[in-house]
Amino acid sequence: MAASNDILTDAFVDVCSALVARTPGFWRWLGDQEGACLQPNLERIDADRPVYICGLARSGSMVLLELLAANPETASHQYRDFPFVLAPFMWNRLLDQVPRAEQAPAERTHKDRLLVSAQSPESMQEPLWMHFFPSIQDESLSNVLDERTEHPAFEKFYNRRLQKMLYLRGGTRYLAKGN
Repeated sequence: MAASNDILTDAFVDVCSALVARTPGFWRWLGDQEGACLQPNLERIDADRPVYICGLARSGSMVLLELLAANPETASHQYRDFPFVLAPFMWNRLLDQVPRAEQAPAERTHKDRLLVSAQSPESMQEPLWMHFFPSIQDESLSNVLDERTEHPAFEKFYNRRLQKMLYLRGGTRYLAKGN
């Protein structure tokens, strides 16, 4: 999808993804440091009434995400945030400094005729949740989160991530999807 002279080549993203997967604690720490540096800006942001899109794979949730993301009041993760979703502000600022070729939208790997670019909205929730709920993908365990579920550290962490997205993208409502 990326041009050969673009920092976001598939090979580069693969190497960075492996680095993040091998050192998750470091990236969480870096994301926390980013939050501390942005604290004066983030404390004024109310991550109120986030919008979540839920649907089965290939049910149209991506189309709905793109429609809602076109509203300037919404802020969502983008393809360009991956793999450094825990430190999106730093990563986006770095990307803004690197000269890159203009990238034409390309069809997603799902071969569903949906065209995406680095700026297209995308679901990036899973890496955030996995830091606090490492067994969330273990189908042999119940992963129900209900009104009895309490995890103050996660709640603080997650709210800070929503504030970062709102600060980075300039919206007032966080927008996410999950399948």
